[in-house]
Amino acid sequence: MINSTMKYVQSLTMQLKPDNNNDENELLTASKYFWKYLKHNMVETIFGLPGGGVVPLLQYFPSNMNWINMGNEEQNGFLAQVYGQYTNNVGILIVTYGPGICNSINPLVNAVKENNPLILISTFNPNASVNDFQNTDFRKILQGATKYCFEINKASDFAKNLSMAYNTSKNKNTGVALMINIDILSSTIQNINMRHITYKSELSSNAINKIRKKIVHNFKKFDKTLIVLGKGNFTNFNIIKDFIVKNELPYVTTSKGRMIINNYPHYCGRLGSIGNHSANYALYKAESLIVIGNLSGGLTNEVSQFYENRFSIGLNYFTNQSQDNRTKRTRRCHIGRNCAYTRRKRSGNMSNLNHKKTLLQLSIDDSTFIIDKDNNNISSYIIDDFSPVFHQLKVVNNPLWNRSLKHANNKLLVPLASKSKLEQYISSAAEVYSSKKLDIAVTTGVGNHWYSCNKYFDTTIVNSWHSPTTLSSIGVGFTNGYGMYLAQKRPIWIFEGDGGSAFSFNALVYLYENCSDLPLTIHITIDSYYSAIVTSYIIKKKIPENYKKSDPPGPWMKTNKTPKINYMKFFPDALEFNNVSDYASYINKTPYTEKLRIILLNISDEDPINNIQYGNSNIYEINFNKDYYNMLENNEFDKIHQSELVIASED
Repeated sequence: MINSTMKYVQSLTMQLKPDNNNDENELLTASKYFWKYLKHNMVETIFGLPGGGVVPLLQYFPSNMNWINMGNEEQNGFLAQVYGQYTNNVGILIVTYGPGICNSINPLVNAVKENNPLILISTFNPNASVNDFQNTDFRKILQGATKYCFEINKASDFAKNLSMAYNTSKNKNTGVALMINIDILSSTIQNINMRHITYKSELSSNAINKIRKKIVHNFKKFDKTLIVLGKGNFTNFNIIKDFIVKNELPYVTTSKGRMIINNYPHYCGRLGSIGNHSANYALYKAESLIVIGNLSGGLTNEVSQFYENRFSIGLNYFTNQSQDNRTKRTRRCHIGRNCAYTRRKRSGNMSNLNHKKTLLQLSIDDSTFIIDKDNNNISSYIIDDFSPVFHQLKVVNNPLWNRSLKHANNKLLVPLASKSKLEQYISSAAEVYSSKKLDIAVTTGVGNHWYSCNKYFDTTIVNSWHSPTTLSSIGVGFTNGYGMYLAQKRPIWIFEGDGGSAFSFNALVYLYENCSDLPLTIHITIDSYYSAIVTSYIIKKKIPENYKKSDPPGPWMKTNKTPKINYMKFFPDALEFNNVSDYASYINKTPYTEKLRIILLNISDEDPINNIQYGNSNIYEINFNKDYYNMLENNEFDKIHQSELVIASED
């Protein structure tokens, strides 16, 4: 076992007992036991690409399981983790050693960063040298991608370590690597009764009561408590919904946690500079936060500062501030699963302006069971099942706080304006989606279409939205959509850009050739440039915001052209639109089809009205500057509503 996982493994309680059923004396090879274990844990579909290193495993592949291969390990890995996320299980990716492992690093890191359950499984030859055919120093490679690396060297450890890898990925919603000594796959092991392979992560009744008391205490002590919904599988969402609705609690969501409770008057919108003014106002005014779910999505990459506040406006790094020589804190109660957070001192962002509040964080720590920490007043819990915590929990909420937020919502809970052609395409689709109350899941790749979808789409049906926000690898839209379909078996709207489409073109071809009878609507926005990079150049002032067609482009723009693809040649039945009104009319009349369709949304690389080159793919966001904070502070709703959207927030 790789040392980095040892501390975690020691906290697992494993009980291995012989099977007392009729097959008590049956001896299985490790390969056969592997498939039996996955079937026992309801894993029905495996993703992978065969190779010599995994033939000893694959030769026993069961007839009652599904095998999906989109053509390369990278796309298979992206697909597997989304499938695992929405089946509330794990995604299994099987690859050969050497190049198979190397090609899987991107989706493995993505699973870690985006909190998706994925197990990368391969083999190794213990007698091979680094320079042998298709051999690599897999330990160094994998340890750079995930801290959860399990290695099976002995047949006697096979059942235990396989179970540890599976439960780590499932219960922590993360990427795990499992490397198996190829020599032991043909070894026999005692048939273990899988009912006795346990992973104890249940909360004790005392722990549950302690959390419930802290939640109730928040409401008793503070007049302005706000619920924040983050990312979660939410298989038991009705428990959360009942807790919010029955106690008449105001709530906001992160980008990943978007979920509107129908006809509920105390929903305040989505956080962020491409969210809602109303949510930002509620967060700014709140004295106490109860965060339910996962907060993955707060981006703090200093190289890409314009990502910073677009998703969760710094909820991951509330920091202490001093005012009038008194240090006060925001009280934050965080209940969820698998969320790592950081605390960073930053200046000028939304989080730092909560200096008038009191802080207590009850959050997810990177540990296995219940942990109470006095250090920095942080209490941490892992909770796989929200039901016992929130079931029939009653709290006393302040009606004046509700009324003030409802008044703000009347002015501020509205979609942000759509200025560019790209935004108009996406907002028209989002308007149809909301007005028709479509039971369709929505997912995106990465790029300005991604920001635009995040800006305009809201869902009222649980588990209907999937979008990367953290690692944000290009070209994941097609695999996201297919993974959601395989897990949920319902219609999917997929949004991808031309850059992402070129990156994952094999996935698009796979869907077109193999999934033509599935209800997948694939939107591809085409503007010939990596538009998010254009935004970056505008922010860095390499390109003026009012860039004219007559102005010569900088030489760096040669590096930013997307590969040219004649989509109509490859997909002759694709639907092509050149203006927003025609597309809006079509999608309104035909929001759903029973078979796969590809919709091409052409976006000129120049704005013919304003004669601004590259302008039609810009995304405009709320400007988090001092004026905006002052307007929030002074309840200047009309000014907030009328404040100009910008390409890059000043914060």
